[in-house]
Amino acid sequence: MELRPVAEVELKEVLGPINRAASGRTAPGMLPLVHSAAQLRERAALGVLDLKLSRALLLGGGIAGACLVERVGEQAHLDVLGVDPLAQQRGGGRALCEEVVAAATAAGVRQLTAFCSDFDAQLLPILQAVGFTRVREVARYTLAPGGPTQALVPSELAAGVYEPKSGQTLAQAVPLAEALAFLAAVQPPEPPFGQQTEVLRRLSPKLTAVVLHTPAGTAAAAVADRERRQLLALSGHGEHATAQLGALLMRPVLRELKQVVDVDGRGGAPLLGVDGVAIICHGRSSARAISRAIAVAEEHVAAGLAPALQQAIVAHRSLGPGGGAASPPANPSAESE
Repeated sequence: MELRPVAEVELKEVLGPINRAASGRTAPGMLPLVHSAAQLRERAALGVLDLKLSRALLLGGGIAGACLVERVGEQAHLDVLGVDPLAQQRGGGRALCEEVVAAATAAGVRQLTAFCSDFDAQLLPILQAVGFTRVREVARYTLAPGGPTQALVPSELAAGVYEPKSGQTLAQAVPLAEALAFLAAVQPPEPPFGQQTEVLRRLSPKLTAVVLHTPAGTAAAAVADRERRQLLALSGHGEHATAQLGALLMRPVLRELKQVVDVDGRGGAPLLGVDGVAIICHGRSSARAISRAIAVAEEHVAAGLAPALQQAIVAHRSLGPGGGAASPPANPSAESE
């Protein structure tokens, strides 16, 4: 095994072990966080991801593991560790962490942190073996269906100055500095690395800041990554205020999810194997679903679905029983074997 700084290897090559490891190391109900080369380059360019402290593990001529480290000043954070099974059997995970700890110490880092789920049977013993100790517990939440969520969503103030005399609770997009000033006043003395003011300031080109105005003053503030749709910091005076702001930020994503799972919006499913285009609808389809099914049928006809299927069947007939190629039949609906 060989260890190298990530700055000395192709950044896209470290994604394999990192993203493969992510799928099996999350708590039930939580989605894995997938990384991309563009995202890593961006965080490095903004001065958050430290490619010199980050390490890649080479085994058999390829990269079999990686540990990415983010750093601001004397504080650093072990963002992600991913090691392929063969390298892990040879102690690759511990070797990566030990190398990162040694490099961080030599570079003047005074505090190195990491998040680890209690469900992560791979990372937890490695961190304990190299000297990490549990400092605090961080709760993560998933959205559960049901509940009066609509009542939580506050109205938005598009522009202008909030008037406390109106008695309304309004959310408003504000400059990042305004939200950071509020968060600094209400957050604990030592917030997690990703919620620290300097980290968020460096990532500012990609961030959106929102505050919640009430007659009593600003009640909550949130900072989110627009492109990744990730909530980075959320805090306020009381659970209700933070819940209102969180619901507002989630609304666009939930609307997109509704479109994906909206049965009426899809109309129905294509019936394959007939000479033409047919859409099968549910027996209790609404008028909107029937209308959408007709539109879907028109889209399939315009796209040439039936001829494309005929050509694909003929092109792949050699893969079926008996093999051999055949010419397309003049009337596919009347063909028999």
